[in-house]
Amino acid sequence: MAGAKDGSVSWMRSKGPWNLPNVLSAVRVLMVPLVVAFYYSSFSSRGVMCFVIFTVAAGTDYLDGYFARRWQISTRLGAFLDPVADKLMVATTLVLCSAGHKDRSYDVAFPAAITISREIAVSALREWMAQIGARDSVQVGWMGKCKAFAQMMALSGLLLALPTEEALPYNMSRDAIYAFSILLMWASTAMAISSANDYFRVAWPHLTK
Repeated sequence: MAGAKDGSVSWMRSKGPWNLPNVLSAVRVLMVPLVVAFYYSSFSSRGVMCFVIFTVAAGTDYLDGYFARRWQISTRLGAFLDPVADKLMVATTLVLCSAGHKDRSYDVAFPAAITISREIAVSALREWMAQIGARDSVQVGWMGKCKAFAQMMALSGLLLALPTEEALPYNMSRDAIYAFSILLMWASTAMAISSANDYFRVAWPHLTK
């Protein structure tokens, strides 16, 4: 039984492409169309469902990194999948929230445009730095991690506060959740600009050489 058990979980720590961290990243990618499907559904609690799916996806982002570090797993597929999954989920949800809060879309659309533009610019910078063998100099720092956490919290709140006919559980106030989420959204945007500035400052000597 012990051998069977060991064999059944050996794939989780495998150095091959489909270990547990990579599977979690792939699941996060698959959750993107699921959020979109619920957003455009006629389900009365679609905001709550989008919130649940997004929160679970955010949890997989933490777990895949945790298991990868704990088991010292590093694969090329994982290095590709993890950031792609994060950016797909964040960019898609930013667009949905900008459209969903149409009566106050400017609150979301402006920081969303800044955030998406920043992600495109930083991704292009990292790709270019990788080509010259200097990618490690623009790795995600503590500011980038704080930005990601605030961003996930803000987007979760904005999904929960989507205007729907169904009342929120526990008599929660949509207006209060929305206001707090907007504050977090702007905080994450400020941190996104700050961290991008750090990356480009480090890369500038390479860019102008």
